[in-house]
Amino acid sequence: MTQFGRPAAIAHSFAAMLLHVRRVIILDPEGRAPQRGACIFSTTLRWPAMAGTVEDRARPGTVERYGNVLATNHPEEIIEEIENGFHQYHVEICERCSTLEECDEYETQAEVAAEKMLLLSGAWVGSRWAWVAPQSVLDISRVVKDQNRSAELQELMAGERRKMQFSLEGLRTFFLNVIEDESKNLRELAKGAKKRLRKKVKASVGSAAAAVAEEAFDAATDIGAQKLRDAFRQTSGKVRSYVEPKPVELDPLQIAELLLDLKWPYTKEDLEVSYRIQAKKHHPDIAGPAGTEKMAQINLARDKIRTAREW
Repeated sequence: MTQFGRPAAIAHSFAAMLLHVRRVIILDPEGRAPQRGACIFSTTLRWPAMAGTVEDRARPGTVERYGNVLATNHPEEIIEEIENGFHQYHVEICERCSTLEECDEYETQAEVAAEKMLLLSGAWVGSRWAWVAPQSVLDISRVVKDQNRSAELQELMAGERRKMQFSLEGLRTFFLNVIEDESKNLRELAKGAKKRLRKKVKASVGSAAAAVAEEAFDAATDIGAQKLRDAFRQTSGKVRSYVEPKPVELDPLQIAELLLDLKWPYTKEDLEVSYRIQAKKHHPDIAGPAGTEKMAQINLARDKIRTAREW
């Protein structure tokens, strides 16, 4: 078994390096159109020297560096350069940064660089969006005082996360109706309903949506079995009065974009970055045999998007 082309026995002896790759908007001090890019850094002791090497090897105009932080409008190229150029490290991507959640490391390590290089980022705090940047950058971007500007830049950088939330909400509605069907078997809910949910969603809209439905199920059951039963009892009367909902309508391209956390418009480079992030989570050499099916879905999703977008 290999790990991204390296023998597993050797790969497991490599030092792990947590790489923070966070989507940012790179502002222009002269007022030109902002660019979507990424801020990249690590707290690994050897990272400062590695960052200098990456900057030297990068194509002109693709990377800017301040201290130990790299800013790039071609993140896929830079991540590939890091992986290929430093084989002694097993690179892991910070999940909080990749999903635009709050990350203390980013806020402390990248603050000065963000001010110098005019990097605007943000974070989801629950369902609420908050811009993350030094005050001077917020002032230049006008996101605090201009709601239209804020919405425009949020859509440019982070609209895909909102789609994931809305899509999961639709599947949770479907899930509530499955609970109604399973009300007589409530004691067996934890054991059997997840399998039945997957089967019903797969029959309606396919296996990719079924995988997302499983994630929705897990998110709902994280509150604990007792709270789930209480929530069901409180809403069961309302659920019984529901009209049968229309099936969740997702075309194959939408499902592929959902699996790779993408929302149009996006570039070929955005696709490859999202693919790499998902692959690092679910590759069988990392996630074990349980990752085989998920990895196959991710590969099919990338192929579907490439074909649909003619890339």
